[in-house]
Amino acid sequence: ADADDVKSRRERWDGDEAMRLPFLTGVLMLFKNPSFWLLCVVSLTSGVYNAWSGQMDSLLPKPTFDEDDALWFGIASTMASITGALVVGRIADLPQCRCRLRRMMIISLALCAVGYTFFTLSVPLPVFGAHEAILPANHASVCTALAVGSLFYGAVTPLLFELAAEITFPVPEGSGAGVLTFWVNLATLVFLLEQPRVPDADASVFNVVMLAVIVVCIPVAAMVRESYRRARSEALKTIHMVDER
Repeated sequence: ADADDVKSRRERWDGDEAMRLPFLTGVLMLFKNPSFWLLCVVSLTSGVYNAWSGQMDSLLPKPTFDEDDALWFGIASTMASITGALVVGRIADLPQCRCRLRRMMIISLALCAVGYTFFTLSVPLPVFGAHEAILPANHASVCTALAVGSLFYGAVTPLLFELAAEITFPVPEGSGAGVLTFWVNLATLVFLLEQPRVPDADASVFNVVMLAVIVVCIPVAAMVRESYRRARSEALKTIHMVDER
């Protein structure tokens, strides 16, 4: 019975490896995967963030914040997002976390939304009639809120691509990553095209846009159906190699 079980596991692993597909075939399979489309929606957060974070000078009210403040806030945001990506990327590789990617992504999105909520309410929103910040704020609190939001935004990115690779297996990882990157760049392009149409006095509305995209993506991420076929295939491969020894 043990020998038959090992043989069965070998055949399943060999079958998974044999199903690796060429690029165009893989892309066609991606289009038929509803969960992958949901992850494409979540990827829009990266596109909006890429454009939004580059407009920091216009997002902060003057004269309360000057160009130097915007520069340092932008640096803090970028460093926080890099840190979040590195730390969560390492955590996601731990055996006890490899099959909890969706949960980790939802938690990261929620905490990102909390940070950006504080940031958004800490600056005036003239377009909504709020000419004064709703929350009392100073440079330290605004920078902290921005950094916290960006920290957990950075955590979303590796989880997004890792989960996409899992649910689309045996489609090559590069195919899924390429499609996701397309949507990221498209969202960035749309944001940059719309930005000049908004008067400088109302530019803080983009803080609301950034926050709204994050909030909308939380239930979208929750609808993704998890399947860890790639992780199972790698486990079977390990068993196969051990058995051969």
